Amino acid sequence: MSKKEKRVKICFVTPKAYPLFHPKTEVSFGGAERQVYLLAKELVKHKTIDVNFCVADFSQKDIEIYEHDIKVWKSFRFREFPFLSFYKLYRTLRKIDADYYIFRTASFGVAVLFYTLKVFLPEKKLIYMVAHDDESYFKTLKKKIGLCSALLFRPVYKLCDVLVVQSQFEKMAFLTQRKKELFLINKIQPIEIPVREIEMKKKKEILWIGRPQHWKRPEIFLELARKYPKENFTMILTASDNLTYWNSLKAEAEKIKNLQFLEWVKPNEIHEYYRKAKLYVITSTNETFSHTMMESCETMTPILSLNVNTDDIITKHELGLFSGDDLTLFYEQFEKLVRDENLRKKLGKNARQYLEKHHGPEQSVEVFLSLLKTKKI
Repeated sequence: MSKKEKRVKICFVTPKAYPLFHPKTEVSFGGAERQVYLLAKELVKHKTIDVNFCVADFSQKDIEIYEHDIKVWKSFRFREFPFLSFYKLYRTLRKIDADYYIFRTASFGVAVLFYTLKVFLPEKKLIYMVAHDDESYFKTLKKKIGLCSALLFRPVYKLCDVLVVQSQFEKMAFLTQRKKELFLINKIQPIEIPVREIEMKKKKEILWIGRPQHWKRPEIFLELARKYPKENFTMILTASDNLTYWNSLKAEAEKIKNLQFLEWVKPNEIHEYYRKAKLYVITSTNETFSHTMMESCETMTPILSLNVNTDDIITKHELGLFSGDDLTLFYEQFEKLVRDENLRKKLGKNARQYLEKHHGPEQSVEVFLSLLKTKKI
């Protein structure tokens, strides 16, 4: 890069991403935060890009530098007066002065911030990265974030300079709603566990991981554990929100003798639970190829999905079994998988091979760099 060439400055606006940089911060985060973190770690290797994060205030320094040269900026504190939080966030974004501001959360607050930047900083480019299949249609978006938030947020998909989707299903849905550029970027899952370290004989658990969201239907997993008392189940249910619902699930889980209930697991320790799992269960009504599903693939753990099969990914690549939201079939497939060790090994091997081929960082970074060139400032 010549001295006169300007580095492209990007900023991921992800308030809950700070624990990924500072793991001792015991605050939960989701797959959306992890994906932009993994993408940023690869982008920062390109010296033509200046990578920044705008995160919430966790009592850290105003600006901290991680992963070679990723600058992490402190903004507002959760549970502050809303207008004060918004002012601090907007002021921080102005200080960062990025060429591109990147969002990956559908919410009322993000929509308001998006419109504010459009009005007061019209020269800046705004990128939105779809985080969930539920965003693809108004009906499911409304169910996810509420009617008022959905009405306010829906135009964001059309007005953003670049829209990024993560599956063919999302791409087809948004093609009918939008005329501007649309890019498909696969999720990233770095391979950190060598195959030789995965001991199939030690896989004894049935695993479920998620947050207390009704659409994830954790109560179905609890019923599965009751129905099969001779199997060992582990539920990791993070108390991030919906505390009333979380407390009721915890109370029910504690009555089930063959179920281990965990409130939270450190990100650098979560792999140990996949290593011990002979089966990973997804009970959600709708979900993309999630971060947890990719982690299960890394440890050669087959997937049993009740209703999630975006782009026919589970059936097409034989990563596990899919029940089509048929509970009777779900139980039949569960019994088949727990009985047949050879089938689990076959599906687990397929899952690992699929992950290695399609979800390495190289392809995702290449597409992201191409969109920056398309909209180069």
